[in-house]
Amino acid sequence: MTFNPLTIVAVTTIVFSLSACTKSTHWSKPGVSNAQMLQELSQCRHWAEKEIEKEYGLEQATTRHQPSSSDADYRAQMSRFSALKRRDRLTESCMQQSGYQKVKAQ
Repeated sequence: MTFNPLTIVAVTTIVFSLSACTKSTHWSKPGVSNAQMLQELSQCRHWAEKEIEKEYGLEQATTRHQPSSSDADYRAQMSRFSALKRRDRLTESCMQQSGYQKVKAQ
């Protein structure tokens, strides 16, 4: 399957535009200062990034010997997008397991 570069740009633009429409949120946990929350968020994000590196490394090893195709750039972009979304979900899960709740900004 071949994808036109203009199509890739259009799809990427639409996805990011739609994500900008979402309401802003922040993490909250009773009795925890903003500084402590930011520190725990940083720790969760670091852990999530390490997990993604492991998963991505495994994916790279299993696809290394596949012949290249004309849509390799598209697949690489989509793989990166998926990895970033997975990182966000892992970070969110870590924060929730630490007792935080996501609340909408007012």
